[in-house]
Amino acid sequence: MSYANKIEQSANLIDKLRQVIEKDELFLVFQPQLHLSNNKITGIETLVRWKHDSEIISPVDFIPLAEQSGLIVPIGEWILNQACLIAKQLVELGYIDIIVAVNVSPRQFSHPSFSASVHQALRQSGLSPRNLELEITEGVFMHNEVATLEVLHELKSSGISLSIDDFGTGYSSLSYLKRLPIDKLKIDQSFIRDCHHNEEDRVIVSTIVELGKSLGLSLIAEGVEESVHVDFLKSLQCDEIQGYWYSRPIEAAQLFEFMKKASV
Repeated sequence: MSYANKIEQSANLIDKLRQVIEKDELFLVFQPQLHLSNNKITGIETLVRWKHDSEIISPVDFIPLAEQSGLIVPIGEWILNQACLIAKQLVELGYIDIIVAVNVSPRQFSHPSFSASVHQALRQSGLSPRNLELEITEGVFMHNEVATLEVLHELKSSGISLSIDDFGTGYSSLSYLKRLPIDKLKIDQSFIRDCHHNEEDRVIVSTIVELGKSLGLSLIAEGVEESVHVDFLKSLQCDEIQGYWYSRPIEAAQLFEFMKKASV
């Protein structure tokens, strides 16, 4: 595909993205997170999908465009509102300690009304802040660190959990970790995928786990697909895992059934 065609295709997708919410084309899927020490589901990550004209468009294709165009702000608010509603249903079903995680993009995070939109989603759903986790990437710290820290401390003080997503792939300095009011590091799947036969990946994962534990943070590994991954992560005393080994991302109806079976 030529550069001109790629530009045109991107412009067309952005134009379609402007109507996804009113056309009800977005839907959520959820990936359970398993705690390795007790084999219980302690968290669920929220992921968004887009169905347009009977075709599922990959988030890899539309999320960067939403970020680029600024449409990630209303889309992100929609995701947050829906995720809080599902989380509230889970709590009402008896999963009172469940934490539902929502990804927050750098542009969404830096929007002046971001914090207010989070609190509004909690109020409207009736969800307690303790059941919500916001996943931010290392990229949010690259600009205006003072404002970033202020927002993070405000969210943390309200009882919301905070995690750094895709840890190890972004911001080059580790000095920010000691200043951030975060609870969890998510080890990027790129380090997990080949860790069973790649010594460099094993060293990186081991280092991240050791670093996180020395700072009093929880560790969760993403992209866990093989039993050898699980064994390796257990040997490091990594806290949680997420990936196809335990569960693929599933829609809400399947999630409720999955949770029911897992708690038996």
